[in-house]
Amino acid sequence: MEIMIPGSLVPTSVAPDLAVELKKHCPRFIDVLAQRPADVLTLPPEQTGCTPQEALHLRRLGYEDAALNLGAGLAPLAAGIHAGREPVWVAQLCSVVVGREGARMLAPHSLQIAQHEADALFESASMLWSGSEISALALQTNLWRIWPGDSAHTPSMSPDAVSQMSLADWWPQEASFKAWRRLLNEIQMLWHTHPVNEQRTQRGLPPINSLWLYGGAAGWRPTVASHPLETIDLLSDPCLEGDWAGWIAQLPAVDAALEVTLKRAEAKSAQPLITLTGQRTAVRLAHHTSSWWQHLVPRRKHNWTDWWNLQN
Repeated sequence: MEIMIPGSLVPTSVAPDLAVELKKHCPRFIDVLAQRPADVLTLPPEQTGCTPQEALHLRRLGYEDAALNLGAGLAPLAAGIHAGREPVWVAQLCSVVVGREGARMLAPHSLQIAQHEADALFESASMLWSGSEISALALQTNLWRIWPGDSAHTPSMSPDAVSQMSLADWWPQEASFKAWRRLLNEIQMLWHTHPVNEQRTQRGLPPINSLWLYGGAAGWRPTVASHPLETIDLLSDPCLEGDWAGWIAQLPAVDAALEVTLKRAEAKSAQPLITLTGQRTAVRLAHHTSSWWQHLVPRRKHNWTDWWNLQN
């Protein structure tokens, strides 16, 4: 059994202050951190093409392709394409804002896109690719499958990962994406004054003003994981958004959920692996099995702040 807590590793710049809050609100979590040896996994998005949580998810399902980055496998997984040799690309509806530091994409989960909004935006854009080499198919509320052309090739970067990075570094610049860039520019102009976005602005919601394209891997079939996974997903959203007040507010609920999950595992005589993820790293906390004589002396505690403050 494995317990995963996404968003539980934070950037170095805020780690010392948040460690104090963790000690204050999460006694059970702190006990786990102090009692278990840690294995730190470095999973930088610029290499993997996805967040550490997504990278571990893909590995858990058995995905690998030496010719592409790991994140490329997210597109066929999201599209449900399990076979074939055709590269699978998908585009996620997104909101791009431009500030003093350049363009950035808002965290995708924060957009609250309704189905009727997605339908209206898709219908308005569908006329733009008439006669073009590009075609699209709506798959989910916020996701389209895109056929950008046979020669299209660029490193993939998932929406969750790129929302924490500079967009300028990851727009596809290859000549094979010239038609996509032209189409995307037309879509952005069309949606700028679209009634959907005018209504969203009135409701205080960010506009849906662009699409983020990712993928490039062929279809693949996920394998059945060797052990069950339980996810305590209370910290990932505030971590993605850099909302540290919101992150702190969730800590008591995280500690309570961890306590319940560990007790359930103990009732089944399970010794779960605990995995923490952040923006660039993951940490695996293995269950510590003591020799018989070690029960006679106090258990050695690990200095978890050593790895908590790693660059993340």
